[in-house]
Amino acid sequence: MTRPVTTISDVHLTLEISGMWKCFGHPIIDMDKSVKSWISKGSALKEGLEKAGSRVENMFKLVFCRNYYKEKRTWPPVEYNDTTSTRVAKNISKDTWDECAKFPWLSKEFADIRLKQCLSFDMHIDISDLLADKSIIPCRSQWIHEYDKQVHRTMYGKFPSAVISYLEADEVSVEKIIKTIDSGFLPDEWKVIVAVAKEREQKRDAARWYAKMTPEMRLYQTSTESNLAKEIFPYLPHQTMTLNEEQLLRLLLRMTSPKRTSCSDEFRYIVIDFANWCTNHRHELTAPTFRQIDNLFGFRNIYFFTQLFPIQSLLLFQDRFCPPEQGPDGLPMEGIQDVVRNKVVKAMFEASVDDQKMKLIETLSSMEPLNPRLANEIYSLSNPGLQEKFVSKYANTRSIQRMACSTWVSELELLEWVKRTQLAVSERYRCIDPKENTSLEEVMTTPCTTVSSHKLRHQGWGRYLEGVTMPYQSEQSTVMRWEAVPEQWKECTILLHVDTTLTSLYRPPKGNRQPYFGSMTKMRARKAPLQTLEVGSMVSSLKQTLETMMWLKDSPDMVKLMNVLLKAKTHLDILSLNKYARQVYSGTISHRLDALSLRRGGMCNQTSNTPSHIKITSDTATRYAKQERTTQFVFNLCSSMQYL
Repeated sequence: MTRPVTTISDVHLTLEISGMWKCFGHPIIDMDKSVKSWISKGSALKEGLEKAGSRVENMFKLVFCRNYYKEKRTWPPVEYNDTTSTRVAKNISKDTWDECAKFPWLSKEFADIRLKQCLSFDMHIDISDLLADKSIIPCRSQWIHEYDKQVHRTMYGKFPSAVISYLEADEVSVEKIIKTIDSGFLPDEWKVIVAVAKEREQKRDAARWYAKMTPEMRLYQTSTESNLAKEIFPYLPHQTMTLNEEQLLRLLLRMTSPKRTSCSDEFRYIVIDFANWCTNHRHELTAPTFRQIDNLFGFRNIYFFTQLFPIQSLLLFQDRFCPPEQGPDGLPMEGIQDVVRNKVVKAMFEASVDDQKMKLIETLSSMEPLNPRLANEIYSLSNPGLQEKFVSKYANTRSIQRMACSTWVSELELLEWVKRTQLAVSERYRCIDPKENTSLEEVMTTPCTTVSSHKLRHQGWGRYLEGVTMPYQSEQSTVMRWEAVPEQWKECTILLHVDTTLTSLYRPPKGNRQPYFGSMTKMRARKAPLQTLEVGSMVSSLKQTLETMMWLKDSPDMVKLMNVLLKAKTHLDILSLNKYARQVYSGTISHRLDALSLRRGGMCNQTSNTPSHIKITSDTATRYAKQERTTQFVFNLCSSMQYL
């Protein structure tokens, strides 16, 4: 690695070795030079930020008001004065928007406009996600206990649990944290940021850093980011920062579609790489826009405090490769039950939970007929299911190597045991004589595969299972022309539009129709009369249990079971709880996947980006529309070309 690179082989060898070192080795970082490099970037003075910040604020107000009016057909609440642009003030007073494409409004015309509250800050943050968050540190006085987990595991073999401060707290409330920050009086214990070098960047003298904060400030960060994405960005359409993989793929498919949905669907591709984006941000640049966002949510100091927090905090640059010593036993701290004092979490780790788990499994197993999907849904909403969710936050992958190490068995011996077990099972089934088992003959002769599947499953399990097997398309439907469909069938008919330009059935070219299959069948529900301000795992499962009960209200025994699950979580009566639960009015518990090429969900009869000669829609099946039934249309592979 130290000799000069003179040939192509040396280049390939260097890349190979550096790649292996980047993945598996511990890099060497010059902490002094890296810290100086970061401080030189973060403390550099920049001129003209106030003017630039004002221009950004005006553009934000223009774009937000324009898209708010486009969606709501009314202006957001604003304040303006005599110095405001005449045409903008006139439109505000008349609640109109007469901007045209040839003469668009200028951002400077919104300089004297102040936005007012028209959005609600969503504080529904799942606190249990903190348990797996790697960007959390203890409070300011406990900074010395920070170290690198991987190095600690390498040196000592084990490492302690992460966020003990969350488990020890009586209650963790996003609302209280937001109100504390908005008041302007932040506890000193929260004012700490630990900068950790990204060890696999191979930048010895200028390491890249990421920040770790206390649980309270991490919740502040996640809640403000979440509300930006959900409440603000829908009115800023010209961005893809918050799109997930599915949304971005759906956008790209729509952009490359051979047939635009409207003549206004024009796209421009802009690629911008902001080098050192976080380091180069300054309070003077972002403060005006953040002040307007605070106004939209009715705050004084939430988003405005974003750039002030690191300035007021103690900044620690962590040398992660010097972990502290531990006790002679080499063990982490004692069991989780000795630590848990959180009121919401404590109920999941009581001694009675194990008994409840066994009773619940026996009860679910005794259902006749048994629907495994429904049983799994009920179990996941129970206290034993929530307990497993919390414990899984600390669990590692159950690999062959981990099992071999935990049981002190050779990894090769364990693999051999797995192989022998597989061979024994396959030999058991190979020795079965098909002539002696008449059920196998029925599989070849039965007109409906679903019936034979139910028989085989009943023979193997000794009971009937529901909600597992879906018949093939050819066994669910009959293809005929619309004029030949009997009148009583039309309200449960799926309509196929075939392009008349199709000439060959054997090698058809691509068509100009977007393959589409009906409306979304996922569960739809109206908002609850009373909205809870804090939703953790316990409260969230409580609401989901109430919503699941609406599907089971025709079964008295299932309603009794769900009541037992509710009583394990709260002492409130059902009538009081229903005020907090959404009212389900259509859809299914388990619905089909989305079609990524569509703005809204649906199934495709071909691949997502292949245009077809056939357009399929289930909107004619009015019998199943908006009913509280579990009926669903599932055609995973629609082979309609073969029928026609």
